[in-house]
Amino acid sequence: MTPKTALKPMAAVLCAALSLAACASVSSPADTTQNLEYLSVSAVEPSPSLLPSVATSTDTVKLAQLLFSSLVYWDEKGQIHNDIATSITHSADCRDFRIQIQPDLKYSDGTALTADDFAESWSAAAQNGSVLNTLNRSGNTVGAAVSQLFAPIVGFGTEVGVRQGLEVHSTTDFTVHLQVPTCDFAQRLGHPAFAPLPIQAFSSEGEYKARFGETPYGYGPYMLAREGAWERSARLTLVPNERYRGPRRVLNEGLVFEFGASGEGQRLIDGQLSIDDGLPTGLSHRKAPLDRNYAQWVSTRLQVLVLPDLGALSLSGDREEEGRLRRAAISGAIDRVALCHSVLAGHCQVLPDFPRGIWDPATVMKTQVNAKTELMVNLEQVQQWWKHAQDLEPWQGTLVLAAVGEGQKAWMTEVAKTLRRVLGIDVQVKQYLTVRAAQNDAAAGEMVAYSLGLRPLYPGPGALLVPLFGATYDGSARGEDAATETETLAGLNVLQIRETLGKAQATADRAKATQLYYQAAQQVEQSVAVVPLWNLAEAFGWTPRVTRPQLDWQGAIQYWSLELR
Repeated sequence: MTPKTALKPMAAVLCAALSLAACASVSSPADTTQNLEYLSVSAVEPSPSLLPSVATSTDTVKLAQLLFSSLVYWDEKGQIHNDIATSITHSADCRDFRIQIQPDLKYSDGTALTADDFAESWSAAAQNGSVLNTLNRSGNTVGAAVSQLFAPIVGFGTEVGVRQGLEVHSTTDFTVHLQVPTCDFAQRLGHPAFAPLPIQAFSSEGEYKARFGETPYGYGPYMLAREGAWERSARLTLVPNERYRGPRRVLNEGLVFEFGASGEGQRLIDGQLSIDDGLPTGLSHRKAPLDRNYAQWVSTRLQVLVLPDLGALSLSGDREEEGRLRRAAISGAIDRVALCHSVLAGHCQVLPDFPRGIWDPATVMKTQVNAKTELMVNLEQVQQWWKHAQDLEPWQGTLVLAAVGEGQKAWMTEVAKTLRRVLGIDVQVKQYLTVRAAQNDAAAGEMVAYSLGLRPLYPGPGALLVPLFGATYDGSARGEDAATETETLAGLNVLQIRETLGKAQATADRAKATQLYYQAAQQVEQSVAVVPLWNLAEAFGWTPRVTRPQLDWQGAIQYWSLELR
């Protein structure tokens, strides 16, 4: 049986110590922690705050999406549905988006939510949005800067900011003006970085107040249970927000996110947790209590190997043909099926091509975890590619594989053994503390290859392709000012890919845009700009008293839909 949280007596003590007026605060009502049965959930503590624009990992995003609603939300298929918005329409050239929101909405403290709040909030998020570079429970995952979600908007990157691109017509009506056609702009509006914040969240200079990041309030299905609901290094307690009028109707009495509480499932069996979404895949001790209350799926996290764009592996210049042959040989020599089966215990979905990794993450996620795919390694062909490259220009150097953390060491070691055996080259594995350190060595001219785990910030094929290979919005190559954790990767010769992506973004017809995005993905594949590896599996469990959890498009549990039996 799921226990009632131990926070209830603590709340009673707090209310006894405080004045009656303090306990009866509008944003932290005294009775929110009385006589309620909360769902206890495993979680990783947010860092550095609960602000939606600094949601840098899936663990933080799941909390931000509960406290803050955006204009739309994503369902399990990655389709958008209105939340704050009542309508979103765009001009024929996808450069102007007219947005209307529900009237008379209020934040959880009772203040009015208006269209002006979006101008202030988006401006701050575009300037202060974090880079998705934190370690989460799945390992080293990096991606586009959250601020880059706002890059198409007029004024992005200027002193004035994206406020320049937002034209407010009334308290419920505004238009977003874009620098370039971006027909999938509405798709990204489900990210919590686009959530409005009350004016009290900002200083007179338009920066976030530190205090607000610790005790935020917004317009979302949940709110903080009380003052001090975020207990550092311990837990975060949320209760339903009675002022929320959106479609994500809360079906439970509240949530307690227990930091660092995940494990091997025993805490679920013992009744100390209601939900644990940090379980290991292929749980070896599937004891009877977890048998029917455990699920795993293939995540949207795409694992790739990035080869340095220099010397014998160049993608441009006099050695381009040689470089592409060697890249193809290295990619073909990696036995992904064997790695998934032996090193990763079968808990990943092998990627025989790059387009499959980014094409339909919602569908990929739902597939059965199974490493036995149609991928077959033709070693004869692979060796011929390498021999042809050697005929063009002999190379006797050393390729270094960067193993970041203990999690990558085992499979990187196996890859090194395979490359030595199949291609007859010198391959060494070197331990690194961070991906950035490996990227720096590669940028300095060392033959260092490293692996990245990439998660899209929103559903759609452009979500990974554009941040990685797209051009900046003046059509030039990305510079240091626009750099992200994956920027070293985008230093490849990808002009053709950029042009195709630009056409895809400017195409309003979804079917035609889809064809162009697929064409760009094929160009990435053909150039071997990255070596696709696999999608990793993730797992969660729940107690029998909790209804089976529903997932969104990225595999996050829809906590608002959970009920106790």
